Amino acid sequence: MIHYLSLRDVAAKTNLAVNTLKGYARKGLLPEHDATIGTHRGWTDATIDKWMLDRGMTKKLPETTISKGP
Repeated sequence: MIHYLSLRDVAAKTNLAVNTLKGYARKGLLPEHDATIGTHRGWTDATIDKWMLDRGMTKKLPETTISKGP
């Protein structure tokens, strides 16, 4: 089963605001969506990963806890 990212999911993955992504979409800077589900657009992880790579963006790193030691 294919999993599609919502605009909110793309925002979380890219660390960009939803409104920023909406602006990119209006300007044609966001990649074409891979699916439409009802009135919602969806992108695959691969589509967003390629877009981020093409733009020189790094993936959002998972939050970690740093131990300072004894």
